[in-house]
Amino acid sequence: EEMLKRSDAALERAVSLDPNYITAAAWLITNHVEQSELGKAYQDAKALVERHPENAQAHFALAYVLRYGGAMEESGHECDAALALDPGNFMFRSCAFTFNQLGNYQRAMDFLQLDAGSEWASANVIRYYVRDGKLAQAKEIADKFKGASTPGYRMITVCIENPWLAEIASLARETVAT
Repeated sequence: EEMLKRSDAALERAVSLDPNYITAAAWLITNHVEQSELGKAYQDAKALVERHPENAQAHFALAYVLRYGGAMEESGHECDAALALDPGNFMFRSCAFTFNQLGNYQRAMDFLQLDAGSEWASANVIRYYVRDGKLAQAKEIADKFKGASTPGYRMITVCIENPWLAEIASLARETVAT
């Protein structure tokens, strides 16, 4: 909480020094979302897009707020707008969650591919492979991250190899604890 307050203060100062510093404004908006200030975040994000409709980060910030507010269709529209303005920006990868909620798994994969190979993206790609029954592909990715600090990788590998092992319950508790 203390770090979030310090982050807010720094971002607010940056925006006060340069009202067109869109990156700082967008991060401040996402901080408001994380603090459950959705109304404020929505107003700020909407205003940012109105002031800078040509800016991908502004659209992404609005997409983020809309996703947390449950407006998935609108969030998807803003994700698409952000990507059209800045194709290949790996920061837009979390738009995969919007399209996942919409049941558009192929579009979700498009966003995950923006950060292909990262631990974060790989963990989410594994879920898609498991959902599609492509366990060999899921295991292949999980095996690449066996030494990763994320307990979820170990759990996925164990589940794929033998879903009835007693170790699964222990790994699940460890995953929840992190």
